[in-house]
Amino acid sequence: MNWQPLRVIVALLLAAASAIASIVILLSSNNQPVDEWFGHRSRPTVMLAVCTVVANISIQYALSEGLSIQWWLQAAPNRRALSSYERLRDIYDQGTSIWVALWSGLRLKPNRAGLACVAGMIVALNGPLLQRASRVESILYTTDVDIMTNLAAEAPFGFSGLKSGRVSQASALQPRFAQVVKRFNQRDNIVFGNSTGCTGNCKTEIEGMGFSVNCTEGTYSYDLMPMIKLSNGTTVFNSNGGIGFSSNLRLRQGPSMESMIEIATRHKTKNDTVGTGIERNCTLIPATVKYPVTLLNSTVSLSGTIFDDKITNRTKIIEIISSSPGATTLGGYLLVTGLRYDSEAIVWHAGGVGYAIRTSGTLGFDFMQMGEYSASYETTTWGDPMDVILQGMRELMFRSAVMEGPYSGATLKATRGTMTGQRQTYKTDYKFLGLGVATVIAGLLGIIPLFWRMWQLKEPATLNPTKIAVSSAQGKLEILKDGVSLADTEYSKILLVQSQRQN
Repeated sequence: MNWQPLRVIVALLLAAASAIASIVILLSSNNQPVDEWFGHRSRPTVMLAVCTVVANISIQYALSEGLSIQWWLQAAPNRRALSSYERLRDIYDQGTSIWVALWSGLRLKPNRAGLACVAGMIVALNGPLLQRASRVESILYTTDVDIMTNLAAEAPFGFSGLKSGRVSQASALQPRFAQVVKRFNQRDNIVFGNSTGCTGNCKTEIEGMGFSVNCTEGTYSYDLMPMIKLSNGTTVFNSNGGIGFSSNLRLRQGPSMESMIEIATRHKTKNDTVGTGIERNCTLIPATVKYPVTLLNSTVSLSGTIFDDKITNRTKIIEIISSSPGATTLGGYLLVTGLRYDSEAIVWHAGGVGYAIRTSGTLGFDFMQMGEYSASYETTTWGDPMDVILQGMRELMFRSAVMEGPYSGATLKATRGTMTGQRQTYKTDYKFLGLGVATVIAGLLGIIPLFWRMWQLKEPATLNPTKIAVSSAQGKLEILKDGVSLADTEYSKILLVQSQRQN
């Protein structure tokens, strides 16, 4: 029965399969999230290391087998060689020593065994090359997600304040609204209690109770001169002065009218004593709106301004007007915002001491514009507070919608949004992939020629010195298909010549 070199073929196929597997691993993992690729059970570099080990072992085994086959084929009779002994020694030396193979190549005297040895050593480079072919990068990604929220769509009756005594205005806050106000004043993050489905940075529009807003702008006159003329022509001392800054919030309500909040602001913009300032008036009516928001996981922040909110439904709130204790829907809300935003600054001439200023509330100080260490109040100007007031009113109502959601019976509602964030992904460097696979291909191309004419063997070839010596002495090992025995080979003759020389 002829020798079937199954193990050699398997080794060569394993080396080729390892190269193909490396290509598949690197191509399939490119741009894939680290936590999703291959079920997060392994990393490409680990799999590539396994492929490298399999390829290197297979190539080295094939090199060893090919060297034995090449040696025996050259030892057969009638082989062309400078001298049989020198040729066999050269095959063995070049096939087993990389230095001899390289030196022979430099002298332009390489043989198949030497080329195969160099090719086998080159394969060892595929390990570091393939490891460099895969790396982890942090990239910015965008995807569509369903964001789950349950905000209150309408302001619940009496949610904000409590009336006491014989007054119709709120004098205390409802407990839940008091918590909202506390977090608002402390600038705490707005956090959804339930899982939103957002695991990165998300943008969407969330529906909840808010305001529809309508604003107008005009001017008002001021005169800060010490003496002014009355309508009858009489000149009198200007004891009232003029408004440099004012902001006022008022709740309009009645037995049959829709409740709304009115905001009026004035601010002096020029450093003169007689002129006109800017007056703005805004009306806030309760409504269901879509807030543009940004979420970071479960922490939400409002985007844009109150003018960017989209009205989806007008909610009509009619307060019960009475001078008896009870709940109020917007009364507590106005109580808090009035204390925060009601402010005034009056400038007048105080006689010999010059100009003076009288203030109430703190908002005016936030927008006062005057020179450092200057007491020229008649030239003091102020900025426009309306946008800040509207943004605060908007945020407080949004926080209330978040708080009241679970208590109002609102169910979780899916809102389509976009999520962006940083994700760890695998990146493939095709340059190192090509070089790594090329080393395996070079190894295969260098080793395969060693197996040319291997079909002439009918028994496994070996370079075991003991087996060669025993078989040579007995002359019984017939290794070639044409019936040539070991005793007929050039190697047997070489052994005989060496034995005679020793005797």
